[in-house]
Amino acid sequence: MREVTGAVVATSLVLIAVFVPVSLFPGATGRLYQQFALTIAFSIAISAFNALTLSPALAALLLRHRDRPQNRFFAGINSVIRSAPRATRQSFID
Repeated sequence: MREVTGAVVATSLVLIAVFVPVSLFPGATGRLYQQFALTIAFSIAISAFNALTLSPALAALLLRHRDRPQNRFFAGINSVIRSAPRATRQSFID
């Protein structure tokens, strides 16, 4: 997580720094772009918050190891997925 935190924060701050001044343009141009620029800046801030907090927590919940018996349907799918690399190797060898 430490590897991507700096990149997410830096990218988000640069994008926000670009769009917030656009909302301060004077005249008709400023009125036209004000809502657009603030909406994008707010969306970027929400997206950065999501990328740094909610997404890693959800991934930890979804990817944790479970010791419960597996459904036959998903056991079949998992066996096909596990056999795919072996079948691919065999197709290149033959």
